[in-house]
This record gives sequence, C-alpha cells and structure tokens, in this order.
Amino acid sequence: MTPNDRFAELWGDYLEGDLDAAGRAELLALLNGDKSLRAQAVDLFQLHRLLGFAHQDGAESGEAFVRSVAAQLPAGDEEFVETVMNRLPVPAIDRRRFVVRTIAALAFGLMVGVFVTSAAWVYATPRQPAPPGDVVLLDEGFESSPAPEPTGIPTHPHRWAGDFSELVGENQQVRPATGRRMFRFLRGDYQDKPNAVGSYVSDAYYLLDVRPYRAELDDGGALVQLSAGFNAASFPAHEKYQSSVSLYALDAETATNGSTRLDNTLQNDSLAFSRANRLLLDRQPETWQRLAGELRLPPGTDFVLVRIGVAHVTAAQRRSDFPGHYLDDVRMVLSRRTPMP
Repeated sequence: MTPNDRFAELWGDYLEGDLDAAGRAELLALLNGDKSLRAQAVDLFQLHRLLGFAHQDGAESGEAFVRSVAAQLPAGDEEFVETVMNRLPVPAIDRRRFVVRTIAALAFGLMVGVFVTSAAWVYATPRQPAPPGDVVLLDEGFESSPAPEPTGIPTHPHRWAGDFSELVGENQQVRPATGRRMFRFLRGDYQDKPNAVGSYVSDAYYLLDVRPYRAELDDGGALVQLSAGFNAASFPAHEKYQSSVSLYALDAETATNGSTRLDNTLQNDSLAFSRANRLLLDRQPETWQRLAGELRLPPGTDFVLVRIGVAHVTAAQRRSDFPGHYLDDVRMVLSRRTPMP
C-alpha cells in the first residue's frame, strides 16, 4: 500500500470520527513526512467544513449533493496546515455518513487530478444477479484460472497478479464460496518488490480491456460495478483484518507501459478511481462476506484495473504474512446510467 493509499484510508476515518489515537499518530507521521499529503489534507479539511452548509435536504440524490459541493471547492489555503498538523480535531459526524465518505473520496480524487463521479460503498450481503441488460465483464470463481503471478500490478490484461498468493481448495475449515477452488492471500509483498519491509497489505490485481465497449463509454454514462466474496480462517480475538476493493480507469498507455508499478503514480495517472474500504472480516469461516464498489467510467477509458486487498488493521499485529485469508466469486458488470451533465 502506498502512502497515498494509506492517507486516503486514515483521512476517511478521521472525517467520520472513527480514527483512534494510534491512527491519528500514524496520520500525523504521514503528514509530517510528505508535503504533497499536507496539501491534500488542507483541501480536504476545507471541504469538510463545507458540509455544514452545502447540503440541502431537497437534493435529488447523493450525486447531486456531490456536484453541488464540488462546485464550491475553494483553492488550497495554507492557513489550515497548522490546524491539520497540530490539533487534528475530531470533526462533527452528524451529517450523513455515506455523504462524508463520498465527499472525501471525491475530494481526494480532485487533489490527484481525477474526478470520481460515483461513490464506492461497502456492505456485507449475498451476491445479487446482474440486472437485465448489464454486460458481465468478469465472473471469476478461480476454477480454471492459472496461478496468480507474484509480479505486482499487471501490465497485460485478463490475468491475476499482485502479491504472493495461491489457488487452493477447501482449507482451514474454509470452503470455496462457489465451485472447488478459491484465491488465498499469502503475503503483503511480491517478487523483487522494492521497499518490501513493513508491508502489511496483500493485494490482488486484475486488468480488464474495455475497448470493445468503447461505444458505451463515449458519453460518460457507463458504470462498472464490482463485488467480491471474502472469508478468513479463525484468528485471535486481539487481531483485526479488513478487506478493500478499488477500481481505476486507465488509458491504454498508462495501463501497459509499466508506470502503474511505480509508487504514488496509479492514482495520479488514472482517469478516475474509486475506493471501498473498512469491511472488517468476521471470525465465522462458514460464511462469506461480500464487498462491492462502483466507478463511472469517463470517456477515454481503455482499461479498468481491479485491486482487491486484505490488510492487518492494528499496528501491533502488522506483518507481511497472512495466515488464512481468502477471496472468491468476483464479479464485475458494465451497466448504464444517465450521463452526468
């Protein structure tokens, strides 16, 4: 996980009032060490202040509210740096929580040069069939897939790659969600990964070529929706693990030239991205939890990069290995919504 990724997670928790003392200390350390993150924090802090007066009960939808707030975004102002750095006050959380998360994701995207037009969300629920008319882009049960490649972010489409992992059958009292095989996260690093020390997030990636659907993308009304099943073998009561999914819209050059493997460039170079975080894994290996996210694809999208990960949550437990964490039944569909004005 890059510093930008971790900052986005910590800042989202901060805006929702969920950041504990350890998290605030980690956030402060990140801000102290990176001027660009401090600049992002300044604008996000300003944006959160807008929530108190920008929301109107008559807004037709969450997306309308997002657009109304985005239109009022002020330019960066250094006067907020000291507040962010020195006090980190707990913000009010009486606004609608999903709106706070949506605005945080939107603003973070704006700071790195992308515009997220649709929020990602998290839930634990059974998988739902695709509505009529949707195009299934990915329906992965790992039954016939080749072994994932431990090479980091892939530059070739339609293969699983990322950190060390394997495909297994029933294991550690965990049965596949569908079929006979499932994906197992093993480590938070990959072959020859630079700066691998201290990695505590295990990521799996899948690159999809969506150029055959270019006609659906040109007006900005195309939407991809991703869902995935997660499970874990029994783990100690003092440990916590969370799963997350991210989606990135990329042009062909960015997707295939290897630049996505460089730290801190994926979010900057993507045309748009969305994140869905904080689905804590339970201690019930007999059941699967589902996590979902979506992203509206801007014109010019050639590839969609899927990132699916599992992370150690508490600082005390963080390490590179994952003793029993699984992924199965990954599905992504392309659907249509009314193009945004």
